[in-house]
Amino acid sequence: MVRLADAPGLRRLLLVVESPEARTAAAQWVATMASGSTQAWSLSEIRAGIGHVTAATAQQFVPQMLNYEALGAVDFKKGCYPGQEIVARTQYRGTIKRRTYRLLSPTVLAPGDEIVHSADPAQPCGLVVNAAPAETGWEALAELKITATTEAGSLHARTVDGPALRLATLPYTLPPQD
Repeated sequence: MVRLADAPGLRRLLLVVESPEARTAAAQWVATMASGSTQAWSLSEIRAGIGHVTAATAQQFVPQMLNYEALGAVDFKKGCYPGQEIVARTQYRGTIKRRTYRLLSPTVLAPGDEIVHSADPAQPCGLVVNAAPAETGWEALAELKITATTEAGSLHARTVDGPALRLATLPYTLPPQD
C-alpha cells in the first residue's frame, strides 16, 4: 500500500497486489471504503492538485505547467529522461508563465476545453486538464496564464459568454516566480 497526496478531507492510498485472491479482497475493500467510483477518484485527484494528461491534452504541457515539481513528481537531480533538455531549460533558465490551478464550475467541463478571460476574450488563457462532477457543480484542474489569475476580470469556460469559473485553493504551494 502506498500513501498518495491527500485531497482536502480525504486520505488517499494506492493498493498493489499480485494474487487473484488479493485482487478480489482489494476490490471489495475499495468498494466498501471508497465507493469504487471512478468519478470520486477523479475528483480526489483534482482536489489533490494532481493533473493527468489525456488524449485531449497530449503534447500541450511541460511538467512545470502541471505543477509536477511542486508535487515532487520531477527530480532535477536524477539522471537522463525523455524531454530532459526542455524541462531543465525551463526550470533553470526560463520563467514559467503558465501553471495549473483548481477551478469550480456550475456546469460540465471536459479535458481540452478552453478557458478565456474577460479582459482578453479573443484568445484562450488556458486549457482544462481534468474535470469531474462535484457536490455543487464541477471541479477541474486547468493550466492558465499566471496573469489570468491575478488581473481584474473573470474566467469563463469555452467563450467569454460561457459559464463563469472560480479559482479554488490547491493543497500545496506553488514555487515562487522569477
